[in-house]
Amino acid sequence: MNRKNIPLIFSACFLVVSTAVILVSFGNYFDISDEGLAAYLSLFGEQAIWPQQFHYITHAWGELFGHSLLVYRLLYFVMVFLECFVFTFTVYVYYNISSHKDKLSFFLNLFFCSAAVQFIFAVFTTPSYDSYAAFGAFLWASMFLLVLTDCGNIIKNLAISLLSSASILIALMAKPATGLAFVLGILFLLPCFRYFLSMKIFNDSVWSAYLGLVIGAGLFILVLGDDAARVAEIYGSLGGGDVYSLPKLLARHIRDIFLFTLYAGCYLVLWFFLFRLLKRGTVFGKLFFSLLFAALLVFTFGHIRPLPTAFYHFDVLGLPISKLLPSTIDTPKAKMITYMVSLGLAVLLFGSGITKRLTYNQRKDVLFFLVIFFAALAAYAGTAANLNWHMHSVAGLVAALPVVFYLLRLSHSECEIKVFAFPLLAFVVLGLSHQYNNVLAHYYRCPPLGAQNSVSKSSQFLKNVNIDSDRAEMIDRISNALDKVEFNRSQDSLYVYPAAPGLLAAVNAKAFGSLWSTTKLIDFDCYSFSSEKKRPDENVYILRGGDVPPKTKTCFLERLKPANNYKLVPLGDYFNFRQGEVLRYYLEGPYIFF
Repeated sequence: MNRKNIPLIFSACFLVVSTAVILVSFGNYFDISDEGLAAYLSLFGEQAIWPQQFHYITHAWGELFGHSLLVYRLLYFVMVFLECFVFTFTVYVYYNISSHKDKLSFFLNLFFCSAAVQFIFAVFTTPSYDSYAAFGAFLWASMFLLVLTDCGNIIKNLAISLLSSASILIALMAKPATGLAFVLGILFLLPCFRYFLSMKIFNDSVWSAYLGLVIGAGLFILVLGDDAARVAEIYGSLGGGDVYSLPKLLARHIRDIFLFTLYAGCYLVLWFFLFRLLKRGTVFGKLFFSLLFAALLVFTFGHIRPLPTAFYHFDVLGLPISKLLPSTIDTPKAKMITYMVSLGLAVLLFGSGITKRLTYNQRKDVLFFLVIFFAALAAYAGTAANLNWHMHSVAGLVAALPVVFYLLRLSHSECEIKVFAFPLLAFVVLGLSHQYNNVLAHYYRCPPLGAQNSVSKSSQFLKNVNIDSDRAEMIDRISNALDKVEFNRSQDSLYVYPAAPGLLAAVNAKAFGSLWSTTKLIDFDCYSFSSEKKRPDENVYILRGGDVPPKTKTCFLERLKPANNYKLVPLGDYFNFRQGEVLRYYLEGPYIFF
């Protein structure tokens, strides 16, 4: 066997196994919170008061193939393979792989690896904000790489405009804050990168990217129509909430970028130390390498924090250390992203011997690293959670860093570059086992796989999907209760508290007010109630677990009043995984507009 084919065989097996692992969960589970939100928006996004607009794509897909959870999950697989193919092709052009002897091997290796890593990090597979942000990031990075290539012709410029407009449109649909981050990147980063590479700021490729930006933004406004102003207004109302306030988001992002840089720097130092030990070839060096590398893997893939637990309970200048060093930075997903980014930088520095005066090819390597990093980072601008934790959805893009640098140097470098195969292989094996463990026992906000042995008898949306018996019974009880009160699914609506938009999707009921009603977003609840149009023939019902907060109920009653045939229907107890407690659910209504 030709040794050059060994990486290709490994990457192909890697993709097959990771796809098989994620397919285990394809017909099982249903998270009624985050995945439920994506499902509901795919069904009824046009009527929802919510800032994410990706439903225009998912709903069109559902119109073609049927509106069901499995159909939407299938779209995720299509997106992953499409984004990885486009990105692999642009890397192929960027590095002029056509001049290499192993061009097909390079293409397939990168495509297999990037797709496989995406599946390793896929917890739930309904197209959502995360998956569309990642899709936009792949296209945005691809457009950047094409702009930075040497050749220039009309076909390339058309491709740049198409990728630029598609990335902006999709990012804006995922979340306007994400789209804005991509817009700023094109406006300011692109000319800077061009100057760094060739000492020229503008050329036809840059202007093509700018044209695509205008087209993408214009298409977004055109698709939304009158809703464009409403989306901006929704963001204004969310900005008043504690979770989404702009100053706190900016402060949190600055903290996250600093911590990510600090962690990646520590990993990078350790990579250099480890490979210097291995390069010496002594028995003691190899033994010490094995021990340190094993400790690094345990830390990366385990729920381990670098400092004692008691340390995080102290305050610094009145600020809790738990806020300065959040636990999300130490989750396996966040550390696996740091692992890949730092490994890519290590291969770049260790394998090329970068000097003070960079060659043209070395500048291309540096820009490739920066394009990937900024694309992954910008994809989650405006998120309330930790950036590094969220970046797992662009894991296939980030994985390109070590894979590309390793493949480029493998064929024409000294043997020492081959030592980087060890951490790449370790990531493959442990990443797969981590995902398999997630599928079996720690799926997002659901009981383990063994408990997914029931189906909902009433939900067409969840047809052929196995879920746990408690969830199936609750969905059927809600559906039966709605039928008993003669809920009209074509014109009536349902307010759910606490947030469980997946229940709405499962019973095919349209939402009234906010889709994410919580104690932290009461002001947004009030805004959403006031934004609902008055419809005289509409009956509104409340599905609640426990009691609705008094302020939220007051805002609700400012628009509606109980009808003469008002009923309170008990639905029994249900363990709400997002809340982490058993809640007693009721269906009450109808309410009518004043």
